[in-house]
Amino acid sequence: MSTQERVAVVTAPYDVDVHNSAHLKNDLHEAFRMKPPVIVLNFSETIYLDSSGLGVVIGFHRRLIDTSTRFVLVLMPHSYVARLLERTGCDKYFTIESSMEKASKPSFSN
Repeated sequence: MSTQERVAVVTAPYDVDVHNSAHLKNDLHEAFRMKPPVIVLNFSETIYLDSSGLGVVIGFHRRLIDTSTRFVLVLMPHSYVARLLERTGCDKYFTIESSMEKASKPSFSN
């Protein structure tokens, strides 16, 4: 995890599955404890996301609903993760950007 100008960035691993989804969950919660205005989950290098990983992302998003912290996913268009979110309908519930530069701008809203 890194922070850039009050933006907490969590970089998802290459594969997110049952074996490492708890680590991703811990990284997200650590980012939240820093109280940044924006938390970015960077999936740009991720090629696989299973149901346990998706559950972590959805659960974390739900935790942020009543807070002022924005949650942004960075996805490459047409990537496996982007297609998974689209097929499950989850893409409608997240703020999704195609680059870290766009995700880190504080001027957009969920």
